[in-house]
Amino acid sequence: MENPLFPNRIERSAALGAFKRAGSTDLDVLASVKAALTQTSRTAVRGGWGLIISGVLVCLTILGIPAGIAMALIGWWVIGRAQKNIRLVDDVLAEFTAAPQPA
Repeated sequence: MENPLFPNRIERSAALGAFKRAGSTDLDVLASVKAALTQTSRTAVRGGWGLIISGVLVCLTILGIPAGIAMALIGWWVIGRAQKNIRLVDDVLAEFTAAPQPA
């Protein structure tokens, strides 16, 4: 099971394979595949914001500044990686629906 706070990088070929495995070009089916692919990344975005907010709050104490900065940086990294995953899945879906399907 994937860690919801630190999402793995989604490869283009894996996302395209997931859409092909659906066996349908119906937009509702593809939307459910997209939701399944991006579920962990969307959770990670919320967790990343939680880390940033917690880091800022911890920085309010002088002793907590190093830990707070580290938490905020990790949160920023998590959000960046999760948004790249979401953007990749959106791009692959657009590419998959634009390509003509064999009969």
